[in-house]
Amino acid sequence: MTEEEYDVFLNQEFDNKYGRSFVDQMKTIYTVGENGKYEKPWYAIQAIRSHEIFTCAARRNVRWMSQYSDVYFYEFQKANGLIEALVPMVGAL
Repeated sequence: MTEEEYDVFLNQEFDNKYGRSFVDQMKTIYTVGENGKYEKPWYAIQAIRSHEIFTCAARRNVRWMSQYSDVYFYEFQKANGLIEALVPMVGAL
Protein backbone atom coordinates (compact mmCIF):
# COMPACT_ATOMS: atom_id res chain seq x y z
CA MET A 1 0.00 0.00 0.00
CA THR A 2 1.33 3.42 -0.95
CA GLU A 3 0.89 6.65 1.00
CA GLU A 4 -1.64 7.79 -1.62
CA GLU A 5 -3.65 4.60 -1.16
CA TYR A 6 -3.48 5.19 2.60
CA ASP A 7 -5.07 8.62 2.11
CA VAL A 8 -7.79 7.05 -0.02
CA PHE A 9 -8.38 4.44 2.69
CA LEU A 10 -8.80 7.11 5.38
CA ASN A 11 -11.22 9.07 3.19
CA GLN A 12 -13.31 6.02 2.32
CA GLU A 13 -13.44 4.68 5.88
CA PHE A 14 -14.01 7.83 7.90
CA ASP A 15 -15.11 10.80 5.78
CA ASN A 16 -18.77 9.78 5.44
CA LYS A 17 -19.02 8.66 9.08
CA TYR A 18 -17.22 11.48 10.86
CA GLY A 19 -16.47 14.25 8.37
CA ARG A 20 -13.49 15.86 6.73
CA SER A 21 -12.02 17.44 9.85
CA PHE A 22 -11.88 14.01 11.51
CA VAL A 23 -9.98 12.56 8.54
CA ASP A 24 -7.53 15.47 8.65
CA GLN A 25 -7.03 14.84 12.36
CA MET A 26 -6.38 11.14 11.67
CA LYS A 27 -3.73 12.07 9.13
CA THR A 28 -1.88 14.16 11.71
CA ILE A 29 -2.09 11.48 14.42
CA TYR A 30 -1.30 8.44 12.27
CA THR A 31 1.43 9.89 10.05
CA VAL A 32 3.14 7.64 7.54
CA GLY A 33 6.43 7.79 5.72
CA GLU A 34 10.02 8.69 6.32
CA ASN A 35 9.23 11.43 8.83
CA GLY A 36 6.00 9.91 10.09
CA LYS A 37 5.18 7.95 13.21
CA TYR A 38 4.64 4.78 11.15
CA GLU A 39 7.11 3.53 8.59
CA LYS A 40 4.46 1.92 6.38
CA PRO A 41 0.76 2.61 5.86
CA TRP A 42 -0.05 -0.94 6.95
CA TYR A 43 1.28 -0.25 10.46
CA ALA A 44 -0.78 2.93 10.72
CA ILE A 45 -3.92 1.05 9.70
CA GLN A 46 -3.20 -1.60 12.34
CA ALA A 47 -2.97 1.13 14.98
CA ILE A 48 -6.17 2.78 13.75
CA ARG A 49 -8.11 -0.48 13.82
CA SER A 50 -6.71 -1.44 17.23
CA HIS A 51 -7.74 1.90 18.71
CA GLU A 52 -11.12 1.71 17.00
CA ILE A 53 -11.89 -1.80 18.23
CA PHE A 54 -10.36 -1.83 21.71
CA THR A 55 -9.80 1.70 22.98
CA CYS A 56 -13.05 3.23 21.78
CA ALA A 57 -15.14 0.40 23.21
CA ALA A 58 -13.29 0.57 26.52
CA ARG A 59 -13.87 4.32 26.73
CA ARG A 60 -17.58 3.88 26.08
CA ASN A 61 -17.77 1.33 28.87
CA VAL A 62 -15.81 3.54 31.26
CA ARG A 63 -18.10 6.48 30.58
CA TRP A 64 -21.15 4.32 31.21
CA MET A 65 -19.74 2.81 34.43
CA SER A 66 -18.64 6.22 35.72
CA GLN A 67 -22.29 7.05 36.33
CA TYR A 68 -22.32 4.55 39.16
CA SER A 69 -18.83 4.58 40.59
CA ASP A 70 -15.38 6.12 40.38
CA VAL A 71 -13.66 4.60 37.37
CA TYR A 72 -10.08 4.78 36.15
CA PHE A 73 -9.02 4.20 32.58
CA TYR A 74 -5.46 3.11 31.78
CA GLU A 75 -3.87 2.62 28.40
CA PHE A 76 -0.54 0.84 28.31
CA GLN A 77 1.65 0.99 25.26
CA LYS A 78 4.56 -1.32 24.79
CA ALA A 79 6.16 -2.30 21.52
CA ASN A 80 6.89 -5.99 21.80
CA GLY A 81 7.54 -6.82 18.15
CA LEU A 82 4.60 -9.24 17.86
CA ILE A 83 3.01 -7.51 14.87
CA GLU A 84 6.32 -7.24 13.06
CA ALA A 85 6.90 -10.94 13.62
CA LEU A 86 3.45 -11.99 12.38
CA VAL A 87 3.01 -9.68 9.39
CA PRO A 88 5.42 -11.55 7.07
CA MET A 89 3.67 -14.81 7.97
CA VAL A 90 0.30 -13.58 6.72
CA GLY A 91 1.72 -11.76 3.71
CA ALA A 92 0.25 -8.40 4.62
CA LEU A 93 3.13 -6.26 3.43
